[in-house]
Amino acid sequence: MDNTIQAEDEELDEGDALDLTQIELLLGITPDEDSVFSQYRTHVINDGLLPYKLIIHYSQTEGGKAGESLYNHILNGIFVLEQLRHLVKLTDDEARVLFTAFTIHDINKVTSERKGYLTLTTVEAVAKEISNVKLDIFFTGYDIYLNDIISLMQRHSAHLWTGAQAFNLRNSRFQFDDDRLDALVDLMRAADGIDLSHTLDEQRHKDQFLVHVNNFSRTQYAFWSHRIAEQRGSFTNIIHNAVVDEMVERFKLTPLLFYPDGVAYLRPKGNKPELDETVVAAVAARVGATINEMTSEGYQQFIKAKAMGVSIDPKCLNLGISFQSLYSIVYAIVQKKTFKADKIQELAAGSIQRTHKNMAKRGASASKTNQTVLAFEASTAELNVTTELEAFIERGVVPVSAEGMRSGELLRTHYIFLIEHFADVVPQAWPHLYQLLDLPTERWVIYDGFDARMDRAYAIATELTLTEAELSQRIIADGTRLLADRAALDPRLPVLTTYLEHVLTFEGQERSPADFAATLPTYVRQQHKQCVQCSLPLPTQKWGSGNVRSDIKVQMFSNRLAGGPGEPVKRVCDVCMIQYLVEKLNYREIRGEQTIYLHHFPYSFMTAPFLSGLRSTLREISRQDVLAGALRIANLHEAMIDIAQSRRAALRFTTRTKAGKAQPFGVYGPKYSQTLGGLITLPLNPGGETTTETFFFALQHALLLHHHFGCKVLVSNAAVPPLDKEAFGDVYFDLTPLSSRGFIRHNDYHSYQPGTSEPGTLQKLWHQLDLLYRIRAVVATAKDDPVVLFIAAMADHPLRVFYVAEKQAEAKAGNHAGILIRQMADDVRQLALSMGDPEMSELDHHLRRLAEIARQGNLRGSSWKKSSMITALDEVLRKIGMQSEELNPAVLQAAATEDMFDHIMRTRSLRGFSGGKNLRAACEAFVETFFSQIYFGVYGGKPARLLNHEKVLRSAYHFYLQDQYRSKPMTKTEAQTEELPETDTDEA
Repeated sequence: MDNTIQAEDEELDEGDALDLTQIELLLGITPDEDSVFSQYRTHVINDGLLPYKLIIHYSQTEGGKAGESLYNHILNGIFVLEQLRHLVKLTDDEARVLFTAFTIHDINKVTSERKGYLTLTTVEAVAKEISNVKLDIFFTGYDIYLNDIISLMQRHSAHLWTGAQAFNLRNSRFQFDDDRLDALVDLMRAADGIDLSHTLDEQRHKDQFLVHVNNFSRTQYAFWSHRIAEQRGSFTNIIHNAVVDEMVERFKLTPLLFYPDGVAYLRPKGNKPELDETVVAAVAARVGATINEMTSEGYQQFIKAKAMGVSIDPKCLNLGISFQSLYSIVYAIVQKKTFKADKIQELAAGSIQRTHKNMAKRGASASKTNQTVLAFEASTAELNVTTELEAFIERGVVPVSAEGMRSGELLRTHYIFLIEHFADVVPQAWPHLYQLLDLPTERWVIYDGFDARMDRAYAIATELTLTEAELSQRIIADGTRLLADRAALDPRLPVLTTYLEHVLTFEGQERSPADFAATLPTYVRQQHKQCVQCSLPLPTQKWGSGNVRSDIKVQMFSNRLAGGPGEPVKRVCDVCMIQYLVEKLNYREIRGEQTIYLHHFPYSFMTAPFLSGLRSTLREISRQDVLAGALRIANLHEAMIDIAQSRRAALRFTTRTKAGKAQPFGVYGPKYSQTLGGLITLPLNPGGETTTETFFFALQHALLLHHHFGCKVLVSNAAVPPLDKEAFGDVYFDLTPLSSRGFIRHNDYHSYQPGTSEPGTLQKLWHQLDLLYRIRAVVATAKDDPVVLFIAAMADHPLRVFYVAEKQAEAKAGNHAGILIRQMADDVRQLALSMGDPEMSELDHHLRRLAEIARQGNLRGSSWKKSSMITALDEVLRKIGMQSEELNPAVLQAAATEDMFDHIMRTRSLRGFSGGKNLRAACEAFVETFFSQIYFGVYGGKPARLLNHEKVLRSAYHFYLQDQYRSKPMTKTEAQTEELPETDTDEA
């Protein structure tokens, strides 16, 4: 079975072709999907039901649905019913009635009206909701079954159903007889309750589910499960899916609930799987086949030109790929090489130097021979070899033509191939090659004078009579014969089997506690040779960067390394190498970029129909656009605003840039369907030039995909999630940079405070985002998006957001910045207060009071510029900066009042202005409030603390003052009297 997403054979009708710039990433159709589910998927799941994503559950008890959307609760139940209906053999009409009733059974959560459930489930109300979610398109003849649907809805909750409600239905007409309708209620309750089974170990809700299913079904069912003891991301999903395939094929089980750590199956009672040693071996074979299939598609990337020649990775030899295919890649690499004259001279000089050194060693070895005759013969032979080598050097030790250099490179590559992969079969590689090339026997000893890996192939190429094509034919024939003789057994199978014996368990099996005791001594004995990634008692090998994604660096490994000078050797076990290989092959990457991983955990579980539909969608994207880049959210800002303001948002993705090229930034879908399971990992290549920009890009995608898929999301730099789903709430940020710590003040975010119906940190985060987008709408320009500036400002004091907002307004509107400040004043104020700083809460009250005093008392200069508007505050701050032993606060307070009064009287030359007692009273009130409440209150009478905030205080006060003019605008007459420019009035 082909597991690649691209290689599926189904074809779409032309009308179903995707718009590659407006992909909605909805659940696609699967090959074995029947018309009932297909219609439900099209009209309800991917359309009418989408507004239910905005309805989020809270829970005041342990183990409830807190954080999960109503949409996902409905989907989980429908997908479970879809699998059950084939087991219990429901008719199409029964399935349509059941699907319809279950889809709107929580109608009480859709409305804000506080009414009893019976009042909400009248014929009119139910018919209206059926139309709202487009169930009427899915089930065109639903009206004759409306009473059956209402009956199922009203009886779906066992603890709310009473005899009085039954009395209300007594005179209704039903299409199903009473017994059948009662039986369908059991399926409703089974699907409704199983969603509370959040973990593989949870038993109570699974038992209740079985009671309801077994009440309906003639065949009695039980649960059975498998578990994997550790999490390795995509590699673990491959194992899960291999186990599922084996259990389905061998024991005819139904995989129902997919958890990150295992799968719960339905099995008929009496059909308990009988496990033996062949099960783990069969699963290992399936895992190996999947990995080999992945590798075989991308084997080209494992044939690389290195400093010491072209090398073919061992994994390429276990895939059933012909040697001719491998050699064609080698040949292409060699053909691309350029052999410049200076490089050839450099190579020749190095060869001569190494050859002379080798000749000296051989001469010294011959002179040490003890027997006189043997010594004479040896020295004579060595003299002849030396003479021949000197003559060889004189003629030239490297080819002078490009074709000759290529022949030397091809010959050296085959030598490397022999010593790296067939040393047991061909222990003497060069004599084997001499025979292959029909080289004269008497010349072998001369060729042996050259360095085996660096120089010998080039030296032979100078005397080779074969053409490049003839040489290639002989190499291909030799490699083909060697591969044909190679054992067909996958060398990964032993290590995969050993690994599965450690981590894979089935229901009824218990892992022996002695395992750790047996592992620890092995771990200790392998000092500095342990795997730097895990602690399994497996052999290790040197870590190689060519086997991992480019964003995995040696610094990411733990420090189980020997000390001392030089670069320490990093070692990893074969299992970790397989894990890295899967990650490398499964996702596209942009080299040099730092990948962020979005790990999606189900609130309860994944289901087979959901996973199949998602695989189908990703497959179609790849099938129609094989060169597509990342999936970037095309309507990102609009979608964020819609969700923040509780409006329906349908995400639209694009694989193209504005120039029509492959999109480099966004999420990368998995290339292989078998890497999707109870955990979905989507790598993200974030756009942006600064850490704040890239983090905000990742944050937006994480929050939107949390909404879109209805899964918990863990944002991390690690390809394997560092936490399991029970360890965090709804969204978890594992990589917040310091520049964003004022905005993201927690790692863990919850929609509701745990165990309550009170809004949680995630709702607060969405509120802050709403404020940021409101502010952005006021001050953003075509060339500037200020959101990241505000996020960076929030890492400082809350007052800084006023400063940034003011500067953005000035940059956009110049002298008319006041208009923009008034428009966003309340949003900026709420953003500052949302940071939860107690000092800001105090400042908010006092600055508001100062602004009221200034507005009512007209405490400003002669113009409407900022410097004139904040005259009163400037006067006070100047006085505080003059504080000394002689000029104590009391003296400065009195001086501030007098100087403020004099300054305003002197500068205000506008018509109709009069000072007098009212102006003096306002000056006194302003100074008194500032000194008592802000200077002595908030800042504790510390001038250095206050003056440190001087700049941001000015901006904040400017906002509060402008907000006073917004909330209490001038009349036209007053504005004319004050000579306010018409463009600065509220009517402008």
